[in-house]
Amino acid sequence: MNQEYPTLTKGAIEWIEQNVKTSWTVFEWGSGRSTIYWASKNIPAITIEHNKVWYDKTKTSIKKEGLTSHLKLIPGVPFMPTKYIISARQKKHSHLPEKYISSVSAYVNQSFRNYAQAIDEYPNNHFDLVLVDGRARPSCIKHAIPKIKEGGFLILDNAPPDRPRYNIAVRLMKHWDYVSYHMTGTKEQNKWTTTIFKKSKVE
Repeated sequence: MNQEYPTLTKGAIEWIEQNVKTSWTVFEWGSGRSTIYWASKNIPAITIEHNKVWYDKTKTSIKKEGLTSHLKLIPGVPFMPTKYIISARQKKHSHLPEKYISSVSAYVNQSFRNYAQAIDEYPNNHFDLVLVDGRARPSCIKHAIPKIKEGGFLILDNAPPDRPRYNIAVRLMKHWDYVSYHMTGTKEQNKWTTTIFKKSKVE
């Protein structure tokens, strides 16, 4: 695991290097290099991870480096068959913030409500920065918005136009200023966009 920088586009990494301060409070969905980066910079961060293997890997890397972090494991919960139709067709609803569904087929029959709502235990206007880079991102965005301070930031990796399914959630921040950074991606993802949104006074 490359522990030097978060796995984001180069422009987004440069923005983080230039703007994020040790006095900031950070919340992120999705653990990994970013988790280690925050810890190495002594930036207080709460990290939510759904995958036990990746959670253990990140935790081991942090311990190996002699660092500390606030890392929580919150996996998806299988839908109750009596309440939901268990079908891959549910994937078509993954763009809706109120559905708490991941677009990844391996998780299509799981609810990420608890995962997305993990930020709800903190007061409104609490965080300086929220990084959304995990499962059920539209739902995470919905819950993150009230928790970010005025003038604070939300970073969305793989943002539109890479993944148009996030457009509905992004429109929840229609009054926010933003800047997007682009790179050439992998074979599976020809374009890679990280967008940084700044919370405005108008909601």
